[in-house]
Amino acid sequence: SKSIQDGMARVSQPPSLSNPTSTSSVNVISPQSQPRYYILGTLQGTNHGRILKARDLLRDSDVVIKISSKSYFSSGVENPLAEARILKQIGSHPNISTPVSYHENELYIALVTEYLEYDLFQFIDRFGRLDEKSARKVFLCIAEAVKHLHSKGIVHLDISPENVLVDVGGSKVKLCDFGAAREVRESKTIGNGVVVGKKNYMPPQMLLRGARNLYKADMFSLGVTLFVMLFGHLPYDLSDRKNAETAHRLATGGIQKLKTLVAAYGYNCPVSEEAMHLMASLMAFNPKDRLSIDQVLKHTWLKSGQSTHIKAKQKTPKKT
Repeated sequence: SKSIQDGMARVSQPPSLSNPTSTSSVNVISPQSQPRYYILGTLQGTNHGRILKARDLLRDSDVVIKISSKSYFSSGVENPLAEARILKQIGSHPNISTPVSYHENELYIALVTEYLEYDLFQFIDRFGRLDEKSARKVFLCIAEAVKHLHSKGIVHLDISPENVLVDVGGSKVKLCDFGAAREVRESKTIGNGVVVGKKNYMPPQMLLRGARNLYKADMFSLGVTLFVMLFGHLPYDLSDRKNAETAHRLATGGIQKLKTLVAAYGYNCPVSEEAMHLMASLMAFNPKDRLSIDQVLKHTWLKSGQSTHIKAKQKTPKKT
């Protein structure tokens, strides 16, 4: 097994973490004692480091270690320093990925969080789209997490299936990856060509000229995420020059146009009227027409016990 220091060395040979500047009570590396974390593998590379899976020997559980180079902070939108600060402000919530510990030296930051087996994208890719009963349960958990964030004046700005963790049985659902998150009072507008999050989940305003209402930017991303849950693919793919403009116009043009889009994909057994209304109300082109998170939590679909299974050919969403 390899310690977290080995994992950091693979990024770019940072100096030893024998004296981390973090005030955390847990040392990532201590030459005088047994390391707490052992690397099990690399989950993915990022623009600024690595995301590793490791075993927390103290808690006897698997964790995720997000290692980031400080040299990237000035050039990228995501800022692990800000992410750690925001996670501290967020506090504990059952539907938000829990920070375990935080460590840094002069070149690197290591943020340790809990591990769940799948992200929602992987879950759908492996097991298929969700029926409405299952989607309602997962979506409610995500919405409760967003409610908690917004109540604290924080926006996520990268809500997508890739940033929702689930366990095998679906009993745990956690919103994760707060690298793009920010306090609304510090950043009321995002624009000037800055790309935050994944393009297919961004509201039109962010793509065109900058989003002024950041709370409503999160709501748009929620709508696209719900569509992916129910249909197993994106409502549109902005990288598809041939069909993207038409599909995007239909997806963001209200419930009747959204129904036209769904029919164009060949679904003979569409989802319930309530689910269509919720998606259309979240993906509305005009931010003023989008629901707030409080309105979402009161929506008829989330209060309904009906479940409509989708019977259509399997389509696989694309990572963007």
